[in-house]
Amino acid sequence: MRLSSVALCAALFLGAMAPADLLTPVAPAQAAEFPVLRITVPKTGQNHEIVFDRAGFEAIGTRTVKTSTSWTDGVVEFEGVLITDVLAKIGADGVKSVRVAAINDYSYTIPFKDVKDYPVILAFKMNGKYLTPRDKGPLWVIYPRDEFPELNTKEVDHRMVWQVNAMTVQ
Repeated sequence: MRLSSVALCAALFLGAMAPADLLTPVAPAQAAEFPVLRITVPKTGQNHEIVFDRAGFEAIGTRTVKTSTSWTDGVVEFEGVLITDVLAKIGADGVKSVRVAAINDYSYTIPFKDVKDYPVILAFKMNGKYLTPRDKGPLWVIYPRDEFPELNTKEVDHRMVWQVNAMTVQ
C-alpha cells in the first residue's frame, strides 16, 4: 500500500510514528513537514522504523552544548536532543551502539558508552539557527569536546556525523 505524500507528511506531523501508524490517512490540513529522523530498531526478530518530524523530535526535550569543532571557528552554541533521550523515548533496550547515517549515505557507529558517559546530542540548531543540509543539517552529532578534553580526538571527529537523517539501534 502506498501513501500519498500528503498523508505521509500528515502522519509525520503527529510526532514519532511506527510504520503501522503511517498507514492511517489523515486530513490534508494536518500535513506539515518532512521527517527529520528515521530510526530503525530491532525488536523480536524484526526491524521497526520510527519517524520523527521536527516538532516531534524537539518535543523530546532539548539541551544546549557550547563547544568547538574541527569544522567551525571558535566556540559554537548547539541546540539538540540527547541521544540517550531519543533512545529512551523509543524504548530501546540493550543498546550496544548507534549507527548514524547522513543524507549522502556516510555513516558511522557510535558506541553506546559514548552517549551514556557524555551528553552527546543530535543538534538541530547552531548559534540559534536551524541547521540545513548546506550547513550540516538537518541533524549533526555533537560531542561536548571543550567540556571533556578526552573527546578532542580524530576518532571522535569521525563520530561527529553531520547531515544525519537516520539512525540504527544496534
